[in-house]
Amino acid sequence: EQVDKLRIQTIVPERDAPLVDIGDEVSIAFAANGSASLSASITRAAGSLDARSRTMLVECEVENKSGKLLPGMYGEATIQLFENPSALTLPATAIRFDATGNSFVYTVDDNSRVAKVAARIVYDDGRLVAIEGDIGAGTRVIDAHIKRFSDGDVVRLLP
Repeated sequence: EQVDKLRIQTIVPERDAPLVDIGDEVSIAFAANGSASLSASITRAAGSLDARSRTMLVECEVENKSGKLLPGMYGEATIQLFENPSALTLPATAIRFDATGNSFVYTVDDNSRVAKVAARIVYDDGRLVAIEGDIGAGTRVIDAHIKRFSDGDVVRLLP
């Protein structure tokens, strides 16, 4: 076996598979090597899910000139799937959609007035949503609710 360069395979769950791109950064830690981790990037992705496990196979290659990594070793891979420092993160329950499917949030200004603000979703894990739009850090956003608001409505903020 040639061991100076190893191909590492890992699986990605269905919910994350669409976010995987060739070149995504991967950090790999092997239990046998203590806490040391390696950096690599994804070189191949299956592009489809395994019907039984609902996961997608991805691969990366790592240099192993020292020979400390052995074929068949068990490790843990962490893939950086999303990075956008300009995006804000909100609970998914704060996002609303209009009749045409465009996403938005309701913001509240210092006078307790509501404004409907467009918010483009750039990442959604089902619990948290990262958005881009005309919303700054620290902006108050209305979370889970059943009411439809109009621009200028006044709301009472709960402590």
